[in-house]
Amino acid sequence: MCEKGSGDAGRTVRSERDHRPYEGLLGEDLFDDDQDRRADVSQSSKFLGMRLEAWSLTANLVTIISLLLALAAGLLAWFEYRDRREEALATRTLEFISTWDERGYRKPYSLLRDERKSFFDSLSQVDRRASHTDARARSNIYFRFYHNFFKEKRNEEAFNQVKFFFNMLSLCLEANLCSKNITKTFFDDTIRTFLDCFGGYLEEEALVTGATSSVIQLRHLLSLESGTCFYDSTPQNSGSNTSPGS
Repeated sequence: MCEKGSGDAGRTVRSERDHRPYEGLLGEDLFDDDQDRRADVSQSSKFLGMRLEAWSLTANLVTIISLLLALAAGLLAWFEYRDRREEALATRTLEFISTWDERGYRKPYSLLRDERKSFFDSLSQVDRRASHTDARARSNIYFRFYHNFFKEKRNEEAFNQVKFFFNMLSLCLEANLCSKNITKTFFDDTIRTFLDCFGGYLEEEALVTGATSSVIQLRHLLSLESGTCFYDSTPQNSGSNTSPGS
């Protein structure tokens, strides 16, 4: 009997052990493994003593700083390019000014100016008044002026020289190779007078030849106001300007 009871007790213990085969693994051993894994993960999330989140933040800051430095460098390069470009435009424009003075273009222009003055000084008082009030009369005076002016070969040569110079200057401005500000400062009155006196002739010439002169574009390029070739020479003591009732 005792032997049988002892056998039953042994079976009971074994049965309990069969129902708890992983008791040690689910107990302290499993807890220890979990702690080790957490420690491994914690160690693996660090590099050179810094957490990966810190490295990510540092990388973002470095990227932002690099972009700001690149932007600053780009702006500095742009300002430097702009200054060099302005200097190049000024240099080329000053070359035109030097050419105007030193290569004889001022002399033919002076001839054009003198011929214009001489012609309009010869106009009668009636024509002078009409030139200010009557568009048709003014057109006829222009025609007479061109006819008389271009009869002289030296006048035609002088006109072509000045036209050539202003053509080259206009092309330089159109190509953005010359400074508009410097050109306008130096040539403003000269170009306006030339266009006021010979703009009509240049337009007629363009219609005949089919080739538009670049000189005409100078008025637009430099934003010059339109004027008249006729200076104010209307006589003041004519007797007809007496106020009523005097």
